[in-house]
Amino acid sequence: MIQGIQTGRYLSIAGGKARKSVLMVQDIAHLLPALIEKGGVYNVCDDSQPTFRELEALIAQQLNKHAPLSIPYWLAKSMALAGDLVGKGAPINSLKLSKITESLTFSNEKAKRELNWQPLNVLENFKIK
Repeated sequence: MIQGIQTGRYLSIAGGKARKSVLMVQDIAHLLPALIEKGGVYNVCDDSQPTFRELEALIAQQLNKHAPLSIPYWLAKSMALAGDLVGKGAPINSLKLSKITESLTFSNEKAKRELNWQPLNVLENFKIK
């Protein structure tokens, strides 16, 4: 996404409404000692679960670029079907399209409660170096 926005080759799809659970790398480093000590299985992610549009706007702002153009879903779907025919070299196919347009979020409540952890807000702390 960063490279695509930097070069002007990134297109947002259907307004970038899909939400994704994300996590700052600093949170991983901070959590490792507690995870090693306590053990267990935890979902670790940001509380805000930003939309693609929020991430796109944040990245564009930090790169001093315009927010990416959003194309309608039907156009992206047509491009994805063509990508299915082209094969591996296609920039988009049906699988990639579904990953971009479907929300995938998780609850971090167990990790916050059991590990006494509070995640950094990605939209407030993400910086492109």
